[in-house]
Amino acid sequence: MPVSTEFQKRIREFAAESNLNYSDLVKAIGINEHPFSHAIQYGIIPSTRILIRIADYFQVSISYLLGKTDDETFYPSETNADFFTRITDLCAERDITFYEAAKQCHLDKSYISRWVRTKSLPTLELLELVVDFFDVSIDYLLGRTDERD
Repeated sequence: MPVSTEFQKRIREFAAESNLNYSDLVKAIGINEHPFSHAIQYGIIPSTRILIRIADYFQVSISYLLGKTDDETFYPSETNADFFTRITDLCAERDITFYEAAKQCHLDKSYISRWVRTKSLPTLELLELVVDFFDVSIDYLLGRTDERD
């Protein structure tokens, strides 16, 4: 499990600013209390889906939430894009298959096609390999924003 003291610091700040107790806050975010308490206590970064919910609730980029940027500016997507649409479009832009993209990202050759076929999201570590290859932000790839960087 990835751990980040910057993520822990940001999540604690957001929790304190929310003026809600943890139980009410996790209900408002729509997540289980267990991963949220691990984030607060130990800085454990939750699954991609939970990370998206937390970032959506606080209206910040995932990069900001993780402490990778200090820029709080976030412009939510005006399109109905999601990870599966974005990865498909990015591969089409480069005229490559999912297999070729996975290979270039140093992933197992079937990872991307499996994510699309099963509608599953990659872990944060694998997501970072994909965004590096396509030179886009995590939030763009996940369909949270239309801003590529």
